[in-house]
Amino acid sequence: MIGYLIPLWLKIIHIGKVKHERPNHKIKPTQKDARLILALSFKSEMSEELTTAQRYKLVEDCFGSVLTEHGFSNSGSKKGVFWRKTEEGIYHYVAAWRALRKPKYDIMVIAFHPSFDDEFESKHPDDIGCPINGYLHSKFGVGVRAEQLFCRTEEVFRRDFEKRVKGMLTDHAVPFLNKIQNLNDLEPLITAPGIKKKLNKLIQPTPKSGAAD
Repeated sequence: MIGYLIPLWLKIIHIGKVKHERPNHKIKPTQKDARLILALSFKSEMSEELTTAQRYKLVEDCFGSVLTEHGFSNSGSKKGVFWRKTEEGIYHYVAAWRALRKPKYDIMVIAFHPSFDDEFESKHPDDIGCPINGYLHSKFGVGVRAEQLFCRTEEVFRRDFEKRVKGMLTDHAVPFLNKIQNLNDLEPLITAPGIKKKLNKLIQPTPKSGAAD
């Protein structure tokens, strides 16, 4: 009987020791676990992506902190478009347009005259076309090159605005538009053929009949 109990007693001690030590063992994640963690992290990141309405609100707040000091307003805009009007009737616009490569956006710098579009009143300020090469770039200024700016989350948007966008607005966009005060200033920049034709008629009216050659 004693010979039977001693091995059993030793076995109980051994099992208790194993149970006691087991929680201290580090469990290495399997490849399947790693894929699951990555998928959950990606899903969490995607769930925080800005909605269109949130992005417009951020544009309104951030861009407004710079542009309102230069006479711009977003009055009447539902898309965070900022605009102002010169004494000679030229409208200046700065708009953040969602890029094809989501979640990024481009900045458009636009100079426009109401005579360019018969539907100007209904399109102003959110749906005005761009008759010039108006992409904004931190290195090349206003022209044909667009710079992709980040806007996945609010944190990313604000960080990129402070790092790049603020300087793009003050160093390039505003100075560029300051030089366009009337139709004569705008004429050399027009690239749209139909608008260029309209503009030429406005700048160079048809001579009166009977006028000397």
